[in-house]
Amino acid sequence: MLPLLFLPDEVLNLLVASLDAPDVVALAGTCVRMKRICCEEDLWASLHRARWRYAEFQDTAQRRRGGAICNVNTPPMGWRADFVRRHGIDRRVRSLLKMLTTSSTRELAWREVQALGMEAYDATIAAIRTPVPEPDLGEAWKVLRVLNQAAVRREWVELHQRAEEIESSPGSLFDEIGVEEGPLLLLRWYLEAEQLLVPEIAAPAVCTQLDDLAKRLSQRLPPRFRPSEAVVQLSSVLFEEEGFRGNSDDYYDTRNSLLDHVLASKKGIPISLSVLFAAVCARVGVHLDMIGMPGHFLLALKPSDAESRIFVDPFHGGRLLSLEHCERIVASYGISWDENLVSPVPFSHVWMRMVRNILKCCEYVNDRAQARSIRQLVSAGGGSQHHHHQQRANQHQHGRAQAEPTFGPLLYPSDLEMEESVLESPLLQQMLQSLLRMQQTQP
Repeated sequence: MLPLLFLPDEVLNLLVASLDAPDVVALAGTCVRMKRICCEEDLWASLHRARWRYAEFQDTAQRRRGGAICNVNTPPMGWRADFVRRHGIDRRVRSLLKMLTTSSTRELAWREVQALGMEAYDATIAAIRTPVPEPDLGEAWKVLRVLNQAAVRREWVELHQRAEEIESSPGSLFDEIGVEEGPLLLLRWYLEAEQLLVPEIAAPAVCTQLDDLAKRLSQRLPPRFRPSEAVVQLSSVLFEEEGFRGNSDDYYDTRNSLLDHVLASKKGIPISLSVLFAAVCARVGVHLDMIGMPGHFLLALKPSDAESRIFVDPFHGGRLLSLEHCERIVASYGISWDENLVSPVPFSHVWMRMVRNILKCCEYVNDRAQARSIRQLVSAGGGSQHHHHQQRANQHQHGRAQAEPTFGPLLYPSDLEMEESVLESPLLQQMLQSLLRMQQTQP
């Protein structure tokens, strides 16, 4: 120890920074000087960030920038004290994973895991990456998925509230929000198992691909260009060179609504291809209207004196349509024409339509578990200005503001499986059929 004490603080700080937390604690007990160095907040901030990536003390704006809840803010009690707290949480999470394997303790354990939120995420990842009994490992993967979805659901509510507030106020929506923000959350809802280990990567990776496509588009455009030129050139890039197309062969595949899958497979449905097309155009300054016609989704150039209104059909290779074409599409569904059918759709409505598309696909292929899962996101978003306006009115009436959106707990995967098995019970089916016959025979 004596030679160390002759070193200046700057050198000691560097040496201590290379140690793990247990060694730092041990060194702090050797003398007053080492205790002072080992208790520096900057040191414990580094140790904290090295051990835990996710936290609950991050603000909404930083969650949006990071693509997931990441450990960047200073904890209220300080880094060293919070390190001790999080270490205790990690030990508790390992116990909770064992409790989740037993039916008698599962409900209590799951309630506690939900209360911990993303602070249980790192400990669960650590449990997966270290040898644990097989039942615990299965529960750990379930916990990761549901905690990730809980974080997404909270951000989904916040995004809808922010979008609807912007949409209801004068000014340009495009300066503050992008049409891809909702779909980026949606793809995070459906992360694959390995992606759950690093959930903050998926959304930025998609944004990078959109940026790359925008760069290619920008290189083809003159310094001053008309919006229609950008549309034509992007159609050439996406549909002729890259081979993007509508997935007519497997239209009800839920992955058609997920931007990462659409970019990888180069196939999608009208609304997801429209979001992709519009997001790339927006990156070169061309903002397109989202047109949610009955049975089909299109894009449109904004009306201007310089150019007549042109509609774009990304599902069919980016072909350009006139208003008369739109009228014929609507007529093919047996619906009377109305000019409002080609009015721009707010982004928040686009996102809810995408979620409902996924729900319909799940119901079409009779995937009850996935349908029940995505319904949780449907109920969280609401997609209705009235819902959020009523919530704000209630808060004002009671004289208090509510910082976080409120919603019910997410169901644990085993609960979903249990409910599905109950629904498929032959006895229950017989009872339902008997009740239906009784209702039909009543006068």
